[in-house]
Amino acid sequence: MTQESYRSKRNVADVPVLATAHTCTGCAACANICPTSAISMRLNADGFYNSLIEEELCIRCNKCAKVCPILQDGPEQEAPPAAPLAYSAWSLDAAVREQSSSGGMFTELARHILQSGGIVAGVALDEELHARHVLVRDEQSLASLRGAKYTQSFLDHKIFREIAQELKKKTPVLFTGTACQTAGLQSYLGRNDPNLILCDVICHGVPSIHLLDRYKSHREQMAGKKLEHIAFRHKERDGWQHSHVKLTYEDGSTQTVNPADDVYMQAFLNDLCLNETCHNCQFNDFPHCSDLTLGDFWGLEHLHPTWDLRQGASLVLVHTDKGKELLGQLKDRIFLSREPLDEALFDNVSFLRSWPEPRGRQAMLDELSCRLPLPELVRKRMDSLLPRYDVGIVGLWYSCNYGAILNGYATMAALNEMGYSAVLIDTAPLSGSRSKMLRYTDTLTVFRQFAKRWLHTTPPIAHPRDLERLNEMVDVFASGSDQVWNIGYNEGQQHIDDYSLLRFANPEKKRIAIASSFGHANDIRNPQQMRRAKSMLQCYDAVSVREDSGLDILQNQYGIQGRHILDPVFLCSRKKYDAISLLAPIQRTEQEYLVSYLLDPSEDKKAVLHGVQEARDWQQVHMLDAQFDFDSKKRQMNLPGIEENLTVEQFVHNIAHSRYVVTDSFHGACFAIIYRKDFICIANAERGAGRFLSLFKQLGLENRLVSSVDDVAAKQLLETSIDYQRVHATIARLRQESLDWLLHVLREPPLPHVRESKDRLAREVKKERSVFTLLYRVKRMSAVYQLAKSLWEVRRKIRQAEPAERHALGRREWVLKQQLKTFMPFFRKRQA
Repeated sequence: MTQESYRSKRNVADVPVLATAHTCTGCAACANICPTSAISMRLNADGFYNSLIEEELCIRCNKCAKVCPILQDGPEQEAPPAAPLAYSAWSLDAAVREQSSSGGMFTELARHILQSGGIVAGVALDEELHARHVLVRDEQSLASLRGAKYTQSFLDHKIFREIAQELKKKTPVLFTGTACQTAGLQSYLGRNDPNLILCDVICHGVPSIHLLDRYKSHREQMAGKKLEHIAFRHKERDGWQHSHVKLTYEDGSTQTVNPADDVYMQAFLNDLCLNETCHNCQFNDFPHCSDLTLGDFWGLEHLHPTWDLRQGASLVLVHTDKGKELLGQLKDRIFLSREPLDEALFDNVSFLRSWPEPRGRQAMLDELSCRLPLPELVRKRMDSLLPRYDVGIVGLWYSCNYGAILNGYATMAALNEMGYSAVLIDTAPLSGSRSKMLRYTDTLTVFRQFAKRWLHTTPPIAHPRDLERLNEMVDVFASGSDQVWNIGYNEGQQHIDDYSLLRFANPEKKRIAIASSFGHANDIRNPQQMRRAKSMLQCYDAVSVREDSGLDILQNQYGIQGRHILDPVFLCSRKKYDAISLLAPIQRTEQEYLVSYLLDPSEDKKAVLHGVQEARDWQQVHMLDAQFDFDSKKRQMNLPGIEENLTVEQFVHNIAHSRYVVTDSFHGACFAIIYRKDFICIANAERGAGRFLSLFKQLGLENRLVSSVDDVAAKQLLETSIDYQRVHATIARLRQESLDWLLHVLREPPLPHVRESKDRLAREVKKERSVFTLLYRVKRMSAVYQLAKSLWEVRRKIRQAEPAERHALGRREWVLKQQLKTFMPFFRKRQA
């Protein structure tokens, strides 16, 4: 069809709206689908590929918008997805393994496809050292695709079309790229073709092409000759775990550079040059759009200390049966070992979450066009590596409670899904008693392990000066959800209440509360504490709470109008929890079981459990609160099936795949509702019954709340199922109202009349001495003494231990040293 006939088909509708420069990944799905070639991929001002529409050629068919992976929300699955299989692997061909960045798995996959008569789409460097996706049809050309390319690759407007044509001929095709690029191809094809293998790589983010051009010019100027090739991960010199950058020049000479001394790698690894969309990636999550995922298996030496890994090892994640079948066909070419998924991803967190944007990133990209020498430019911006976040959240996420940490995660995830970067502020060292300080900062707990995988957190904060420095990295401060305003958790220490009410925030910073809770039907502060709390609450630009009683407290005791919104666990999409569930060490997808989660076991609650078990002959899985005194609660429970060392991922998984849930926990009931499980909730007045009543009243689930086994029979809870179609329709409406409120308060500027209160509070803070009481100082020094004593004991055990035991003791020694640094700021400074 001619260009004129295309133009005649245009209507008066506007040109389609595609992903913006802030969100476009450059996957080129839109350029490939366009029937008039009206869309091209162009470098933007920061050096990243974005789509550009030529209006004169556009016929407004809107195919481009429909195919854009960024603009599409996939349907929410009824059942949680299956967990991928994790393997450590490498090529048995020593030459291939040595020449590859990790273990040579891409080469072996590509060889198999080519020998089957197929083609391979991968990334090669062109004459300008720019990365481009190309199609390869023979093994001789594979060498150009091998090895890591730390830059954004160019996908033209034809490559997906060519792949589609090959698939029509039933030609096997292997496509490799970043997760956003594989999502682009999958969206373009609109189907799961049996002859197509999608293979993505674990991605830290893509650096600017402008930076690569400056780096090339810098190296050529330094060497006085043309740079012809860059190997970003060369391991001949010091092996895989200490790889170097290898530069090859036109005369055949080479130069090997330590990444720590290379300006390009410094900018890349410190996130100074990544695409903006990489800091809020929508594709580093489960379920994955690929058949296979490849990456370096960092941390494999801890799982297999005796293996020789100098030549590299690959991590392979298998997401589909198609990927599993292909991997099985390589058994004679590769070494393959099944590994636990949670361990495989422990040191590969780039697969699970994005990296925060440093404050100096945009300035770095803007200055790439100036004449300042590149090393000086990078060195200048290395001083501004402090990460930048839209929202900083104060909460109780660190308190070794499953509901609390998932509440913090959900708040962060909901903000991320809205397009805002968020960080959880780690005030665990300020948490009160010595036992809490030591428990909450122990990085070997399952809660800290979860935080490392899934959360963006600040470093642990042990001094008010550290709280004040947060003003340099956060734009909006938020009191988070859960019982963050329950002064009963503060053990009478005013400084805890002060940071929960954002006293440290500068006057120009916006302050909001996201579904915060007082924990009781009435505020239990004394009159003096109430006066102090009121002066801080009046500095908030917007306040929301999660219970009706919270609205009454705000209005009657503080004269503040609040908003009732849902608990944040309902605000993020369920696929976030599905992803967490996949990392559970025990996958119970084929079992029928009753799950219980009891914070405070008692004989009455055990009687309810026995009643359910007698009526339903299911296997039992029991989960207990792991905050403190787990052993005493286990003895009190005294039932088979109690899970020990329960990870947060296993907690979610157990509820997600259960048949029935019995709990006395608010968040236990919340996750039963999220996963559409029939449940019985036992009233827990000691921890605040108002939140149960408030939520259940909103959802019409008041009858699921019981106080004894007689209530279960009287209400016929085992015979009646919950109408989740109605319940989730209500949740969808309330969720949208809550998100609309949150989006509105984040977009609105700080309120002018509140600024007066903020300035007045700032003057008070400036005048008063540190609110860290003598009691806290004594507790902190007590914690230091206990840590030093434990460190001495561990070191004594290491000297006496067998070699097999020393690794675990060494990890404990490292944790104790980190905790000491947290509680002894002067020691931390001396080390720096």
